[in-house]
Amino acid sequence: MEIKFSKEMQDAIKALKAFRSYRIQFPVLESIKSFGVGISRITNSLDDSMKPISLIFAEIGKRFENSKKSKYLIEAGWVPYAGMDFQNIPFDATTDDLSRCMNTHIETEWEFIRDALLDTVNKSDVDQEAQETFLEAIEAFEAGLYRSVVRVLFPEIERVACETVYGGSRKDWSFEENAHTRSQNTSLRAVREALWKRLPVGLALHADLGFTLVELMDEHLYVHVGSTEEEMKNFRSNPIPNRHASLHGFVTYSSRQNAYNALAMSAFMFETIMRMHRYLQENQKDDDQDDSPSSQS
Repeated sequence: MEIKFSKEMQDAIKALKAFRSYRIQFPVLESIKSFGVGISRITNSLDDSMKPISLIFAEIGKRFENSKKSKYLIEAGWVPYAGMDFQNIPFDATTDDLSRCMNTHIETEWEFIRDALLDTVNKSDVDQEAQETFLEAIEAFEAGLYRSVVRVLFPEIERVACETVYGGSRKDWSFEENAHTRSQNTSLRAVREALWKRLPVGLALHADLGFTLVELMDEHLYVHVGSTEEEMKNFRSNPIPNRHASLHGFVTYSSRQNAYNALAMSAFMFETIMRMHRYLQENQKDDDQDDSPSSQS
């Protein structure tokens, strides 16, 4: 039996197919607002016979809504983690109220948060060294060794990126010149550019809060710290650690909030880097098959 879709549904399916492989080349949250509204309208218009499709739209809509909520948390100085329940977060509250809420959440729900972070890292397929390093960072956090958490995680993220998406090279990659640059890949420029402009949007959307955290990675985590006092003031006032400021000693990240943010962001980074690595490997296999003599005969 042939299923006939309404014109609205046909247009929605076409949009989804295009969106699946779309490359991000714009500030995400502002530009996708209309997309999220469209999803809500389509979901509400589906009847029971279209329940499976309705569930898909509902899940996509939830992810966009969570991204919007996570933006509020990040602006208040807190990085959300995968699986976080936003229901009890007062998003209409002040920054101070949000911070009190997050501090209480960490104190009362730490075991759940700990398990969620470890689950994200362990399921990412990152290697044993990274898993053990992350566990040590968790244990340092629990022991109140907050400086150690921040300072151990940034180098580990770089090691994982070097051994996976950079293919063992310590040099960064220039997409324009299609060659290695003279710069070291410590700031992950090629990774950030690929996620932001060149790879399918699903690599960011796969995780809870993925859009927002990719944006945070690109606009804060790996931004070069300038030398003016005004620039330094901005980084000192932001409790979310910056790689350049931390490893060069420009800013001291010694609070529980600093350490928690480093853990939450690192879990996302490991997961995203490994997902990106798998995507590149799979596409390389496809390219090799296309170039093989049997495929050209």
